[in-house]
Amino acid sequence: NIPRPESGKNRLLDIGCGEGGFLLLAKTCGWDVQGIDPDPVAVSVAQSKGLNVSVADEGYFANQTEIFDVITLSHVIEHVHAPKRTIERCFNLLKPGGFLWIETPNINGFGHQDFDRNWRGLETPRHLTIFSTDSLHRLLTTTGFHNVRDLKRQSPTLWSYKVSNSMNNGKSPFACTNLPFKLRVKAKIASGLGTIFPNRREFLTLMAK
Repeated sequence: NIPRPESGKNRLLDIGCGEGGFLLLAKTCGWDVQGIDPDPVAVSVAQSKGLNVSVADEGYFANQTEIFDVITLSHVIEHVHAPKRTIERCFNLLKPGGFLWIETPNINGFGHQDFDRNWRGLETPRHLTIFSTDSLHRLLTTTGFHNVRDLKRQSPTLWSYKVSNSMNNGKSPFACTNLPFKLRVKAKIASGLGTIFPNRREFLTLMAK
């Protein structure tokens, strides 16, 4: 979903970059990449790959504006204590015409409907805010972003159902086994419907200018 950089527009920031897998991919596509993450172990691994990564959150760039062409937030916004402040900081860090890419669990997904409090996307207490399509669009537009659009990116529905089913049975989410036939059918239907109704996918994937 991230295009190749245009001439003179090639600075990309990945917030919550982890060990830098995505940054390496973006770098091979021609982006001048930088990453931040609160986990010092993950940052150390990323730095060992020759990446420009720091132990920090978005406050690391306090008082700086218009320095990136793209900012990515992959499964980050649900972890922060003040998501509006995070989005505002991203807006200020982007150059005019730059864009923000976000992916996050979807509270209105079929998985939450089927598993309720045992849905993997809730992931309490690590996830603090779970968005719907409407609430995430509203947050972005009230912050100043425009041209907010949902991207056609398939969610890992079968995996989510397996993990949620393990939790539903009182087991660890890391001990997931094959789904019973009925749930496997439900997962396949949910996955198919998600291609038609992006507001019901397991994950929301949006881009905003």
